[in-house]
Amino acid sequence: MVKTIAISPKKAFLLSLTFLSLILFISSVQAIEDDDVVDISKLPAKLAEALNMPLFAGQILASAIPFCIICFPTFLLTKNSIAHISSIILMLGLTVAFGWLPYWILLLLALIIAFMYANQLKGVFSR
Repeated sequence: MVKTIAISPKKAFLLSLTFLSLILFISSVQAIEDDDVVDISKLPAKLAEALNMPLFAGQILASAIPFCIICFPTFLLTKNSIAHISSIILMLGLTVAFGWLPYWILLLLALIIAFMYANQLKGVFSR
């Protein structure tokens, strides 16, 4: 006997949008590459060249694609701020590991998040 799980229309729409954007992302990476082998680390440079824009703008655009695929459903489906921060740090770390973004952007965002939660941490340790 198969057990069914009830999914709200909002969650079903977000899941289908996530899968569709993932499929479009994979096909765009393969369409941009000329050779038989796909080198995903060159995606920002290829996007910048194809759209005639600076390399940094290509890096931001390339890192926005997986950010939207993972983070937006997390933001809409959860109300937990730690899940939001975890997904942001995870995706920025992934794009830094791919070589799409410079590491100072991740460090700057981590400092901003640390300063945002400094008062809460001070309250926890002062008890």
